[in-house]
Amino acid sequence: MKSLSFFCAVVTLAALAAATISCRAASYLPADQALAESRANYAEVDSVRIVIDVPRGGLFPEPLQAEVAFAEGRLAYSRYTWPDATSRITEVLFLPPDLYVRTPEGSWYVQSPWNQGVRPEELRSISFDDPPNFEELVESIGDLERAGEDVIDGKAYARFEGTGPDADAMEGETVTFWLDEETMLPRQVQAAQEGQSLTVQFLDYNTAVAVPAVPSPVQPLRDLEFPQAACIGDEFKSCLRAQTELQSVATDSCSGVERRVCIVPVGMIDVSVVQHLIEHLNSNYGLQVQVLTPLEVPEDIVNDMRGQIDANALTDFMGTRFPAVFSDPNAVMIGLTPLDLYDATSHFRYLFGLKGDAAYPKAVLSTVRMNPTFYSEPPDQNLYQERVTKLLSKYIGLLYYDLPSSDDPASLMFNNILGPDDLDRMQGTLPVATR
Repeated sequence: MKSLSFFCAVVTLAALAAATISCRAASYLPADQALAESRANYAEVDSVRIVIDVPRGGLFPEPLQAEVAFAEGRLAYSRYTWPDATSRITEVLFLPPDLYVRTPEGSWYVQSPWNQGVRPEELRSISFDDPPNFEELVESIGDLERAGEDVIDGKAYARFEGTGPDADAMEGETVTFWLDEETMLPRQVQAAQEGQSLTVQFLDYNTAVAVPAVPSPVQPLRDLEFPQAACIGDEFKSCLRAQTELQSVATDSCSGVERRVCIVPVGMIDVSVVQHLIEHLNSNYGLQVQVLTPLEVPEDIVNDMRGQIDANALTDFMGTRFPAVFSDPNAVMIGLTPLDLYDATSHFRYLFGLKGDAAYPKAVLSTVRMNPTFYSEPPDQNLYQERVTKLLSKYIGLLYYDLPSSDDPASLMFNNILGPDDLDRMQGTLPVATR
């Protein structure tokens, strides 16, 4: 069974996002006087319902619709649904203190109370009972410019536009929000970045909250079984070890002077995936892939709190183990790991991989989030291998063949991969002549 921390993370992330955005909306006012009035009026709000529409990519691998309501300074309920979900969970409903989850078959399961059995360290910064702290957050937000007036649901609202503040998860985003000129309360916020957008609506101020009915019938959450995903949670540390089954085909050098591909197994990578990749590159492009000695991941580059490894640190680690290969501009060196990656310099929660370019042909690629079991789906080895193969092929296109990236979602060189469904849409082979 998947641990409760999965559900806690999902509910917490959406709830905190709602609280953060609702608090920020009124903060983007152009004058101190207006800002003070907005802050004071928001503090007097007795209840509000917040509706959130998150597209695929960014925070979530699938589109998310969320609804969060506060009344008398406390959370009344929160509901999160995945309308196009293919996973084992399509809805999460939090009715304090109980957490309900629904499967695609319509069966409901409950954890009562929601945090029963969760370790204290997993509750870091989590609180469902506190309302948005508007005054605290508004002080850190910069001003926006008045951009006009729009009508929403038959009423005119002042429109403000700007970008997210520095040193924040919204950095670089274009932010537009609409403010009630009479009450100074936010009505709608939209944040957009690189073709992705997020919309938040603020509804039913100071109106009695209609709390959803308790689902029935329900079963204990402990009875909900999930496929087990490897190398996450309690299994993370066990996957740091080197994959010894590849020792017989591995070498400490990637011989040759010409352009060549050197694969570095890092951690307990699936042997069948590595074999499939080698065969695919050979049969489709005539590439003779060399496998370097499998590496064990050192503990000092592991982020225990995140259960992830910084992709830049992992790339540097490969360089320390194979300095001659790493410094060779003709050696396309790609690390394959089953461990989850992130970039400490980015606000994104995870990376499928991190790559250089033809002048710096080094990369690392994580397979964990390409496995359907990561999303509580039934095991599918063919789909898993196809996804890994597509991303590796893209890296080969960039690093080995120096191909340009593409805006076409069906191309293997698609430049905006945000989730496994993007990989599933990519088709074909690289546009190169085989030899």
